[in-house]
Amino acid sequence: MLLSLNIKNISLIRSIDLDFSDSFNLITGETGSGKSILLDTIAFCLGSKNTRINNNQITEKGAVSLEFDISNNKKVKEILSESDIEAEDNIIIRRSVTSSKSQVYINDSPVSTNLLKNISEYLIESYRQNDFTGLLDRKNHIEILDQYSSLSKEKAALLGIFKELKDLKSQIEENISQANEREKEKDFLQYAINELEKFNPEEGEETRLFDRKQKLSNQNKILEILDSANKSLESLQITRSLLQIQKSLNKLSSHLGEEKISSLLSSIENSIIETDKIENEVNNLVEEISSEENNLDEVEERLFTLREFSRKYNTSCDGLLNLITEFKQKLSNIKNSNESLKVLQKKEKEVEKNYLELAEKISAKRKQSAEKLGHEVSDELPILNMKGAKFQVDINEKENKFCSNGFDEVIFKVSTNPGQAFAELAKVASGGETSRVMLALKISLSDIKSSACLIFDEIDAGIGGATADLVGERIKRLSKNQQIICITHSPQMAAKADSHILVSKITAKDEAEITAKKLTKKESDEEIARMIAGVDVTKEARAAAVRLKR
Repeated sequence: MLLSLNIKNISLIRSIDLDFSDSFNLITGETGSGKSILLDTIAFCLGSKNTRINNNQITEKGAVSLEFDISNNKKVKEILSESDIEAEDNIIIRRSVTSSKSQVYINDSPVSTNLLKNISEYLIESYRQNDFTGLLDRKNHIEILDQYSSLSKEKAALLGIFKELKDLKSQIEENISQANEREKEKDFLQYAINELEKFNPEEGEETRLFDRKQKLSNQNKILEILDSANKSLESLQITRSLLQIQKSLNKLSSHLGEEKISSLLSSIENSIIETDKIENEVNNLVEEISSEENNLDEVEERLFTLREFSRKYNTSCDGLLNLITEFKQKLSNIKNSNESLKVLQKKEKEVEKNYLELAEKISAKRKQSAEKLGHEVSDELPILNMKGAKFQVDINEKENKFCSNGFDEVIFKVSTNPGQAFAELAKVASGGETSRVMLALKISLSDIKSSACLIFDEIDAGIGGATADLVGERIKRLSKNQQIICITHSPQMAAKADSHILVSKITAKDEAEITAKKLTKKESDEEIARMIAGVDVTKEARAAAVRLKR
């Protein structure tokens, strides 16, 4: 509910400060006095660009402030909470503007115009003169019917199922579209696993192969050294010389005695054994190294292949072992993808079933409410001086059954004359008729209390007399459950208001200023008399104003 409006230095307004009733608020004034400017400032403050107010009109700093009671407005509180803005029962929205920039605040916290647009539809519902786009657009008809049908809980549940279904369909579509790519990857992975497992890389193998290669690369030099040592041993004939010495000493044993030379003979015997051992070890080493000569090519080929695999699969030589494990896991995932697809498709069928069951219940409730709403609006139309007019709500099944709000398409139709075929509201109703159909709809929805302020800008345009009086009565009834702000030129409607605001344009010294004030009961009577009589207010007009109020 809108509590107050404060305007400073906007367009032709220097200063306006207004409070509003929680029921039927009326704004009157002569043609061109600036009544619609008040509505423009409200829309401007709430971030709308569809107003006649722009920065070029601002010569000094201007501002518009709106105070709202949101104590029963859960949606606005929810949006503000999500934006980390503290709000209790009241909020003040303020838009300050200069010729170059503007800034918006909620309870003194700066906010974006996008946030304002998000909450504005829950604060103000506006119907400007000859602009009933929302009512004429069939996309909005289902929302109006659902509001009448009290389907908010069912629709929230259906939306949750729809989102789940949409997510499942997206997953399935992605799964299927990637099937060919997965098959290609499957072939590659299987080939790579076979190739690497056949090669059988070992941890630390690169270092070992490199060291082995270095050793084998030096074997010719080693063999030359061992051969030279072997030749030296052969050329020295150490064993032969020792044997000759041993033979000579044995001849002396008969002259010197065996005891004296036994120690020497033992040393020579040991020397012969050690010399043979040296010769054997050198020969064995030569044979061993010579036998490894052919292994160098194998080592080099193995090392080359190991490093080639490392480059091919973009990993380290030691990383090839982990790569085999990784490829096996990917291959397993791919092999399981068909099973995953089957699981998703099974889940999709379950969710589709849940969706259709709930959508059927919602559709049945809509059809029941559509008939009732059609009768109620049709009953209101004669009261609003549309005798013989009938209203009808058509419900058709969409070709695509799976939508966020169900599979129904709702179309409002009207027959404005007896015997005339029903046709879409946008195609047959005039501006005045459309406004009255909209009012009849609002009256039918009047038992559903709304926290938004409903604004009518000359809804009575093109009607007068008894019809205007009837429209005023219906708006008065509507205001019992919803705050209404209405601009009118009709004295019949003005007489029904709970709060009366007069807008005036004052011109002095080639300058114009728009002012607005809340009228007392006496001032309201005088204004209604002016609306009846025109420039010269007569006693008869004043008496007529009093009678209208009665």
